[in-house]
Amino acid sequence: MFGNDPDRDWERFGAEDPYYSVLNTEAYRRPLLDDEKIAEIFRSGENCINGFLRFAERHFGEIPRHSALEHGCGVGRLLVSLSRKFDTVTGVDVSPSMLREAQEQCARTGSGNVSLLLADDELSRVDTSFDFIVSHLVLQHIPVRRGEVVIQQLLRRLNLGGVAALHFTFGRSSSRLRHTIHLFRRNFRPLHYAGNIASGMRWNEPLMQTNLYQLEKVIGIATAEGIGEMAMYPMQYGDHVGVMLYLHRGPSVHSN
Repeated sequence: MFGNDPDRDWERFGAEDPYYSVLNTEAYRRPLLDDEKIAEIFRSGENCINGFLRFAERHFGEIPRHSALEHGCGVGRLLVSLSRKFDTVTGVDVSPSMLREAQEQCARTGSGNVSLLLADDELSRVDTSFDFIVSHLVLQHIPVRRGEVVIQQLLRRLNLGGVAALHFTFGRSSSRLRHTIHLFRRNFRPLHYAGNIASGMRWNEPLMQTNLYQLEKVIGIATAEGIGEMAMYPMQYGDHVGVMLYLHRGPSVHSN
């Protein structure tokens, strides 16, 4: 009863401060948020998708552009860009409030080829497969054992010739003490509330979990799911150290 529930907290972020939670940037909190900042967020999504596709196609050749899936779509930051590059796009998220915000943004931008679904770990509502799958700044917020199930389910929905671009955090550059405190806050909510007060935040601000994955285990899951080719690009956000891992199902057109 005292532990953190990441799905419940993510829904609270979606209902109370969805744009802040997507990039964890104070300037994107609702009291400061305006149309220009929202446009800035979506421009960052365009830059991300362009970079992800460019890297993937440099390593594996041209990706079919029929269908794409974003896992953890939030407010639609990447979905809008994907909708301009693929025939059909699906976004999934555990937060109904996030999905409502994403729906509004897709309607505003004329992204009529986007479908939105509520997510669970088994992706039970996703009944088709995709040429491109992306999950960015998401899996780190999911407990590792659950995240490993999600990875498996995503890869089972990857078409032949398709690429999954998945972001993982596997370390922190901050002290071990800080990481230990985070673990205690995650497992004992009263300590998290005390930490919020000490940091000058609302006492009941939700906790944004940071979970560290083992890259070797992720690669083992991908291999077991028939992924034969991989490439990775290092990424660091604040003190979170990780990679964007690109997983290709099928023969490579270009040599690495």
